[in-house]
Amino acid sequence: MHSATVAAVQFAPRLGQVEANRARTLELIDSAAEKGAKLVVLPECSTSGYAFSDQSEIVGLAEPVPGRTVDIWHERAARHDIVIAGGLIEKSGDDFHNSSVVVTRDGLGGIYRKVHLWGRERDLYREGTEAVVVDTPIGRIGTVICYDLWFPELSRSLAMMGADILVSPANWAGNARLSYPYDRHGLPIGHHMAVAAAAFNERPVVVADRVGTENGLRFLGASCIVGHSGEVVAGSASHDDEQILVADVDIGPRKDAVQSNRQSRRPDVYRILGGQ
Repeated sequence: MHSATVAAVQFAPRLGQVEANRARTLELIDSAAEKGAKLVVLPECSTSGYAFSDQSEIVGLAEPVPGRTVDIWHERAARHDIVIAGGLIEKSGDDFHNSSVVVTRDGLGGIYRKVHLWGRERDLYREGTEAVVVDTPIGRIGTVICYDLWFPELSRSLAMMGADILVSPANWAGNARLSYPYDRHGLPIGHHMAVAAAAFNERPVVVADRVGTENGLRFLGASCIVGHSGEVVAGSASHDDEQILVADVDIGPRKDAVQSNRQSRRPDVYRILGGQ
């Protein structure tokens, strides 16, 4: 186990303005690196915005991977000797994916396609089909995008696959149908999901959410960095403002626990109800 400085970058991408959003991510990456971050996590769909009505609106915003965004993030990763994880809309053949890439000083480390699509996303994207763990200079990174956090099977799978840290590019949102997007402490439910994922997997979790409003959809902010025992070490961030959270976290399986969750698992008892 070793310590690393990580950053969750919370900002407000502009809907449909890819070039402006790319430029903004570079500014924020530079700022996070200046604060000492060796891993910088950006939100879901950080180059495009999120609230699209139909697939025709994303055709001109999607890009191949590797592509322009990976290229410019690679330049920054090499310049600062950091790792960058962030979301974009991927074009692969005839399909579109809500994806997140991991970029290191050596280039594209890996790509994860969101497995659990939420709401209207099902009309826009093809769902991913696999969990992905990427080797990087700071450790092995597993990615869960936003709604993926609601499914403990995925984060547990990543931990069992050897992930040292989990990153979650997110677009937590509320609208008129979601009257109470925050709990009485001012925290969105996703915050509690991140804490739970960190605690039961004994891995740090870095959530980079976004802020702003698009087409009546309000984004909740409240990005956070959670340590491997479930303690919140940075955040939650503002509900409305752009913000960079920076914290030191221990990378890798816990060594200080009285009893390891992984060692205490009882797969002989568990029952997986497939298809239900």
